[in-house]
Amino acid sequence: VRLAAGRPGSSGNPAGATAIMADSKGLKGQPGWLADFLRDDWTVAMSTLFCPPVLRQAFGALFMIRAAMLRFWEETHTPMIAEVKLGYWLQELQQMCAGGGSHPAILALQPHLADHPDLAGRFFDLAEVTLHGLQGGADVQQLAAGAAAPVVAAGMLLGAASPEAQDAAKRLGMRLTATERIERTAAAKTPADQPDPRQAAWQAMLQKTSVMPPAVQGGALGALDALVTQRSQAILAGQPFTIASQSNAKRWLVTLKAWREAGRAERRLQRFSRR
Repeated sequence: VRLAAGRPGSSGNPAGATAIMADSKGLKGQPGWLADFLRDDWTVAMSTLFCPPVLRQAFGALFMIRAAMLRFWEETHTPMIAEVKLGYWLQELQQMCAGGGSHPAILALQPHLADHPDLAGRFFDLAEVTLHGLQGGADVQQLAAGAAAPVVAAGMLLGAASPEAQDAAKRLGMRLTATERIERTAAAKTPADQPDPRQAAWQAMLQKTSVMPPAVQGGALGALDALVTQRSQAILAGQPFTIASQSNAKRWLVTLKAWREAGRAERRLQRFSRR
């Protein structure tokens, strides 16, 4: 697996600031590859509501590719198979940097490379640490930092170009990764399983990142930060977490309903204008 070839340069001009925006498509109108992912990851799906429509697919693509790579962490018992799968994404990223690629998530990122050429480079960071992890050479801190790289890329896409903003996005990404790993391990565990030696390390990371200042404010990453904070606090308190169990669930659901209603109103206006 080659990691160096095709790595792009530094980031370019920032994108526009995020805002809560409604369009006529909504989550149901997204292409199949993205809709399937968003149905499985409601945290990212809810955050996508706060993306400008023009960035929605690219934002989702960053997290979809991240999730695909993170699944290789479960294949430590078959590292050669995981490396072959990882090689596919490396090839796609290299082709994206050269103006090609075939996966729809790669194609969704393609139009944004001119302003943000480092988007692919963040995934090379994740791929590199994933490969080291499969070979037994990466600890929890390194894995979390690599998994946070696409979250930093999402911040760059949304205009968070300053070092402070990128550092905040990295902290958010590390907290998200720790939360995901703890939840996945707990969901897969049976009474006969031996304790996962990394679980305590993920717990310690979650405790450390949860006491940090707020990661990001406003927009899609702000929404993601709010949801991840609630999930992590539930984990630290030893409680299950679902969106329906949260005190502010009504606000999220009202936001979702209003967004859909705005889409219906826009479609009605479009039909009227064509008469």
